Amino acid sequence: MEDASELTRRGEPYRYSFVPELPCLIRLREANGFAVRSKPGQALLIDMSPQGCKLESALNFRLPDNECKVILSVRLTRELELRGTMIWQEERTPAFAYGIQLEETHRDELEEEIRAYAEWKQLVNEGIVPADAWT
Repeated sequence: MEDASELTRRGEPYRYSFVPELPCLIRLREANGFAVRSKPGQALLIDMSPQGCKLESALNFRLPDNECKVILSVRLTRELELRGTMIWQEERTPAFAYGIQLEETHRDELEEEIRAYAEWKQLVNEGIVPADAWT
């Protein structure tokens, strides 16, 4: 299957769509203003920009009844730990889709990381570099 990932403009810096979705881990760090220690759960990263991302997970965070702050662990060209706040939830049987607004702390760095990943993915798709070049 051909990779249809792309960088697009949507009134914000780039949003990258992962095709296929990129496996990641999501961990709750705060719920309704209270610190939480939770185990990471599996998720799939659908798209990402320096401001936020969309992902899918079997975990139900029960938005909007709960205000949830999370940590995402994902590997683009290197391992990243990103903090953010869940801003919406949509049920997609058998999973849930989430919109996460990322904290501003590393936005410039994240924009560079997304661009580097997109460039690497393009080289992989063209057969110029092997898919495991970043691992």
